[in-house]
Amino acid sequence: MIGTVLVIMFAVLVALIVVSRWCWPLPPQIGTRKTSAPLVKGETTVLTVGTFNIHRARGLDGRKDLPRVAQVVSACDVTGLQEVEGVTLFHRQSQAERLAKQLQCEVHFSPTRLRAFFPERGNALLSQWSITAWRRQPLVRERLRGKGYRNFTEYTVQVGGHPVVVINTHLSKPEGKNTGLEKIVAVFMRHERAVLIGDFNRPPGHESFACLYDTGAIDALSSEDSQRVDHIFVRGFQVLSSWALPPGPSDHPFFAVRLSL
Repeated sequence: MIGTVLVIMFAVLVALIVVSRWCWPLPPQIGTRKTSAPLVKGETTVLTVGTFNIHRARGLDGRKDLPRVAQVVSACDVTGLQEVEGVTLFHRQSQAERLAKQLQCEVHFSPTRLRAFFPERGNALLSQWSITAWRRQPLVRERLRGKGYRNFTEYTVQVGGHPVVVINTHLSKPEGKNTGLEKIVAVFMRHERAVLIGDFNRPPGHESFACLYDTGAIDALSSEDSQRVDHIFVRGFQVLSSWALPPGPSDHPFFAVRLSL
């Protein structure tokens, strides 16, 4: 009897280990939200947009510290986050949702994969303005092995009564393969006023960006680090200024721009 119980317990343990290591991609999904009063009061034609690969809030010192990530992104109206830790056995809310609670802003977490049936990794958008619609699109998985699932999410944000499209993504290194950038650019170019942000895993001027530059998209961070892999592209905006903060709370710098509609 004891031997049977031990065998069953061992089989359950093995099954849990296998399930915990296996990842599944998520299908496309569309969502809308009721239009509410903007969190930032009054009309405006200026907004600040940031992009930050937060590395699951693990800083260069090896510590996970969400409050210092919150301090970095608090200066922006809208921030795209990448490498966000999602829901796990130990956390019922994603890191993005916990950040939004600290910052008192709207949030949307866009998981790229399920692990042990939990949406445990992905990207997110924090916004001081109402997010009225979103559309998540998975990208082609680039490796037959590993966990390299990617996506991009298209948001409609109401900025002082003006609809603004924000697209957030995290791409793999190009390595001569289709990473889905062309698909993202096609969506980006459908909008007269749009911002494309994220970790593209390639520096400015990379040959794969030709499809963006050829359409007249503006590299809003052109004056920042020439070796950066994080980008903010815009169309239908005037770029007023840009700035960056060095790695520390994450292994990536933080980048932001001030835009005029």
